[in-house]
Amino acid sequence: MVKSDFMRILVIEDEVKLATHLSRALEGEGHEARVVHDGKVALIEARDGKYDLLVLDVELPRMDGFEILKQLRSSGVATRILMLTARSENPDKIAGLTGGADDYLTKPFGIQELTIRVAALLRRAARGMAVDANSSPGVLREGPVEVRVSARTVLRDGIRVDLTPKAFDLLVAFLARR
Repeated sequence: MVKSDFMRILVIEDEVKLATHLSRALEGEGHEARVVHDGKVALIEARDGKYDLLVLDVELPRMDGFEILKQLRSSGVATRILMLTARSENPDKIAGLTGGADDYLTKPFGIQELTIRVAALLRRAARGMAVDANSSPGVLREGPVEVRVSARTVLRDGIRVDLTPKAFDLLVAFLARR
């Protein structure tokens, strides 16, 4: 298995055995994994912004993965998303990727392939960011300001600061190119 930096991962999968297997494999790689089996609950949890990656199944009860993806992206949630599905047809893959997913993995798959894709998503998230030695991956710091890039949140002295999407993008660009 591929060892990578720590990520907070939300596994959104209605098949209990598969979800358990995925979360254990991700935790074995040093990540923190939480499992949700329901689409509406997943949307609420994913909007919270405390995750670095969502492993999102398409076929879920109460709300499918495509709708979750659409709502997250339309509300400005930039968390990386790996779509996980039994649908291997090109129109479904294209819909997921053009809808804002960062990667698409078709069932059945090997667990090593999943962990390698997760590691690749982490590398892409960290690429180009100036992160100091005391920061977590995907976190930029300058004085009292902390920017959690994947969650699109800014804290100053531990207090959340609301920014417009453009202001957030500019702040990240400035911090990444000090």
